[in-house]
Amino acid sequence: DNTEKLDYDDPLCTTECLEDLYEYFRSKEASTSAKPTYMIYQLDITENMRIVLVDWLEKVHRTLKLVPETLYLCINIIDRFLEKESVNRQNLHLVSATCLLIAIKYEEVYDLKISDLIYICDMTYTKKEVIDMEQTILKTLKYRITVPSANAFLVRYLEAANANNKVSHISQQVLNGTLKSYRLLKYFPSKLAAASVLLARHAVGTSEWSPDLMKCTKYCKEDIVHVAKAIIRERIANND
Repeated sequence: DNTEKLDYDDPLCTTECLEDLYEYFRSKEASTSAKPTYMIYQLDITENMRIVLVDWLEKVHRTLKLVPETLYLCINIIDRFLEKESVNRQNLHLVSATCLLIAIKYEEVYDLKISDLIYICDMTYTKKEVIDMEQTILKTLKYRITVPSANAFLVRYLEAANANNKVSHISQQVLNGTLKSYRLLKYFPSKLAAASVLLARHAVGTSEWSPDLMKCTKYCKEDIVHVAKAIIRERIANND
């Protein structure tokens, strides 16, 4: 394991700067994460609909070859919006597509044209409907789009673990799978990322939680074992 493996060509990439950055991320988790209680107030949307929605978003994400952060941000925006606003099932697809558009604008080098988004949605919506929904979502969230994603934590943890390709791949697959689970919203992104690394290390026969990982994640193994078990239960429930 190696928490000191850094890109020395990047003047911002120092141990001290990284620790400060991720400490800031951790301080923002509570205020930028949706709670797994909002479905109580959604009279026309179910957890299963959310699973189908995430499946569709993952397919679009792969088709457009977007960066991982775009998908994580998109789903975060969806959950936070649904936490604040009641949405009927007829508009759920419009909400999700518009959240994807917002995430692309924030994370990607190239924007997605609204006309292309409408095409992806089988011409179901008009340009005005998308623009109006974008304004509604941004105003509802008070334009707070910068969030610490589980994927951002995972990248840091894998570096600290000096993870090989196999551990990195398994960790990413496990973490991606958590996006479908509404019930896993009860855990902060940093814990989901740490639990994903723990499961991946266990899968390849390296189950110990190293001192470097404890230092980097701020979690001991006992802090995340129950999260790892919850991830496994959700994967079984969703037939992943």
